[in-house]
Amino acid sequence: MDMIEIIKTVLMIIFGGLAIYFKCNVNLQKKITEISAKAIVFIKDAEEIYADGTKQGGQRFEWVVNELYKLIPSPFNKIITKSMIAEIVQSTFDEIKEYTKIKLDKLTDTKEN
Repeated sequence: MDMIEIIKTVLMIIFGGLAIYFKCNVNLQKKITEISAKAIVFIKDAEEIYADGTKQGGQRFEWVVNELYKLIPSPFNKIITKSMIAEIVQSTFDEIKEYTKIKLDKLTDTKEN
C-alpha cells in the first residue's frame, strides 16, 4: 500500500467519525429539546398528582425528573444524566415561576389603576 492510499484511508476514517459525531449530536440536541418541552407538562402533572399534600415539593421534583429520564433512549442515558434532567426541570420551573410573577404583577397593576 502506498502512502496516498494510507492517507485516503485515514481521511475516510476521520470524516466518517465526524459524520457519526454530528449525526449523534443533532439527535442529542433534539432529545434535549423534547425533554425541555415535556418538563412543563410533567410539572403540571406532578402538581395535580401531589395536590393533596403539603411540603411535597421534593416528591414532585423527583417524580418529574424520573418521568423525563424514562424518555431518554439507552444510547443517550450515559450522556444525559439525571442531574442534567434535574437542572432542566429546575430552570423550567424557575422560568414558569418568573413568568407567573410578571403576569400577576401586571394584573394587580391593572386593577389598581
